[in-house]
Amino acid sequence: MPGFKGLIAGVAGGTRVLAAAGCHSGQAPLRGGEARDGGLLVPGSPLLTPPPLTDTAVHLVVYVKRGSGDTPEKKMADTRRELHAMRGRGDDILMISSWDPPYTSLDTIVITRRGLLPVTEHLAFRGTFDYRYDRNHVTGTIQPHDSAQRAYDQSFPNNVFAFQEVELLARSLPFRQGFSVVVPLFSEVDHALEMDTLTVVGPDTARAGAWIVRFADPAIVSHYEIDRTSRAMVMSETSPRRSDVRMRYVPS
Repeated sequence: MPGFKGLIAGVAGGTRVLAAAGCHSGQAPLRGGEARDGGLLVPGSPLLTPPPLTDTAVHLVVYVKRGSGDTPEKKMADTRRELHAMRGRGDDILMISSWDPPYTSLDTIVITRRGLLPVTEHLAFRGTFDYRYDRNHVTGTIQPHDSAQRAYDQSFPNNVFAFQEVELLARSLPFRQGFSVVVPLFSEVDHALEMDTLTVVGPDTARAGAWIVRFADPAIVSHYEIDRTSRAMVMSETSPRRSDVRMRYVPS
């Protein structure tokens, strides 16, 4: 869930892949249930309980596996996740997601501690994209690498999160088995609104004290294993719906 959008990898025949958090080696594919309630989660919701947003930097090695059975994994890329407090802006946090070559991309987004409202975002990936968020209104500029810059100005029916917040939103949900919400996500690459789902599958039967949260959109499914006490990400994996590819993110 680079978060991803942030990167459109050719690893599955052009399918976009979610830049999510890392997962440990040897983990069998996680399985999640379907959404049950379908309520709408919006920025500022009292349902959100974000983890401590302290300054952190994590390096992840991304492995990809095609097919089932004993097919070996191969290293795909290196990626980094960072959180930084912003001097003089006590309620704002800078989130940075970067990928090394050959999948070079850099996404920087400012969000609020309270309510996880997106404020501004800059993406450098096959061009540059700059956005300013104001609840349900997103403005900015889009500069594809092969065409002229154009202005962007769009209002949506609901207040929106940025797609790059998916992992953080998964870590901020109430741990209630079967709890499910629809999340309005602004896709920075497609510059469009998605209505995707996050579902609290339940406790992880293979790891004491961890819970599994499932993210699903029309293209991918991701599973996040989250420590119940610290809300730290233990592992994650992502699979495109129309491919037998599985991606794992391993802290190094």
